[in-house]
Amino acid sequence: MKREILMLLVLLSFATVTLAQNSRNDLAVALIDGEKTANSKDILTNLFRASIDNLLGKDRTYSLNSSFLGFYEIFHKKQELPYERLRVLKQNSFNLGLTGGDQNNITKISTGFTFSVINDTDIKSEKKMGEEFSKLDHDVDIYITLYRQVLSYLQRIDTTLKSDVFKIQSLNKSWSDASNKHDFSNLSPQIELALKNADFIKSLRSDANITTLELQGAIREVLSGKDILYEEYQRIAKIYAQKLLWTLAPSVNYDRVNKQGEYILGSNLTFGLWKKTAQKPWEFEIKTQFKIANDSTLTQSNYNDKPLSLSVGLNKVLLKNKEKESAMELKVFTQYNHQFGSTPSLQREDIFTFNTTLRVNVYKSFWLPLTLKYDVKNGNLLGLFTLTANLDK
Repeated sequence: MKREILMLLVLLSFATVTLAQNSRNDLAVALIDGEKTANSKDILTNLFRASIDNLLGKDRTYSLNSSFLGFYEIFHKKQELPYERLRVLKQNSFNLGLTGGDQNNITKISTGFTFSVINDTDIKSEKKMGEEFSKLDHDVDIYITLYRQVLSYLQRIDTTLKSDVFKIQSLNKSWSDASNKHDFSNLSPQIELALKNADFIKSLRSDANITTLELQGAIREVLSGKDILYEEYQRIAKIYAQKLLWTLAPSVNYDRVNKQGEYILGSNLTFGLWKKTAQKPWEFEIKTQFKIANDSTLTQSNYNDKPLSLSVGLNKVLLKNKEKESAMELKVFTQYNHQFGSTPSLQREDIFTFNTTLRVNVYKSFWLPLTLKYDVKNGNLLGLFTLTANLDK
């Protein structure tokens, strides 16, 4: 009976190691989200995004964006969803905004949606995820097989180990902790000595799917202290985070002063440039917005104000934090404004500006973007502060 209990404990320990390795499939989605820039998360949030625009000005705008997934999780926190349905809920968001005047009163109320037209930044299906990580599944098997052979070798050279459940659990914990922390530099001395032992290397056994050369390669990786599996996940995550994202955002504002609605359609397209696996990537962005609104110079109700804005720019990650997520970004962009409506001549002049936005992560999910706009024709310089918070985990 004692032997059976011991074998059961050993099998459970192996299962723990296996689960620790296989759970990394769930980590893939989190890693992709972590590699996304703050600029792209401002376009489409995973869960919730709150912001205060024109922070130091008179006409502040307070915004709340909730993805359909964020709204769903308010009422179904414990319920698990199939991956495809979860992805659909992440693709779209509901937006709410309030604009305050200089008397601390609400002058505008806005509602709208953001819809993904193309979103290649998320893995499209369970099948596609399996294809992307099929090689990693094989690598996981290599690591598990290597550890099993290490444990078998240690039991051969130390016969007392077979009957010492606590020692076996300690060895298993050392390996699984290294896997979970993605750092093999602090393995148990017994495991490390075994991996360096020439007799152990000679005793390596291949099976139907894993060769001795693959096991020897895994030994070199483990002894280097690196988690090669995790690094491969990160590489794939970087590639996905820099893929094409194109959204459309229709919205309606109600102007409480003019008692009239404003109708807006925005489009935002962004994708990574050059080396997609760069530690501090570049993004290219095109934004357009068309609005139909009231011409405030007229007393009667009208829809004469029809401005179109087009901006093109580059966004660059400047700094990353210890979790290797973006901590500072700089966007340089040009903006062109054209008036299609029949507003007074001064308002119909085309405006061309050079702009820059510096985003700084001030605390956890809180960002402080500073935007500077330079009017080329009139030589005017305008600075705008925004405070944003993205809850995306």
